[in-house]
Amino acid sequence: MADIQSLIRQVPPVTRFMLVSTALVTFPVLLQMISPGQVYLSWPHMRYKYEIWRPWTAFFFGGSGFPLIYDFFLIYRNGSSLEKDTYFGRTAEYAWANVVIAVFIMNYLWCRANPTMKISLFGLLNIPVPCTSRATEKKDRKLIGDA
Repeated sequence: MADIQSLIRQVPPVTRFMLVSTALVTFPVLLQMISPGQVYLSWPHMRYKYEIWRPWTAFFFGGSGFPLIYDFFLIYRNGSSLEKDTYFGRTAEYAWANVVIAVFIMNYLWCRANPTMKISLFGLLNIPVPCTSRATEKKDRKLIGDA
């Protein structure tokens, strides 16, 4: 038991969180304790039934079979490497980078799921959803500058 704990403690904290989250979401589905319908991203369930866990579960659901094993391997190898080398001593910065990346991924998926929808940018300009990322980037460059 002590060997397992020491092995787990050797994994950097953000990487450990990602691995544990993937396991906590994926294994109950694989063991048929819960259905996949309870973890996929459903905006109506979030909006009307207040199932606020859905973005987290959708992001950490790993599927099954070889892709799941490969995902665990990549999360461990790449996450540990980034956290130990590139972000050494800056765990909060690495965690924040992962949150920002997750938000961009969710935004991209939402844009792909609603290609005909239009949104209002600050109530001034209506733009098609597929152009949201480029429009936001241009707005930021105008407001902040090319830093």
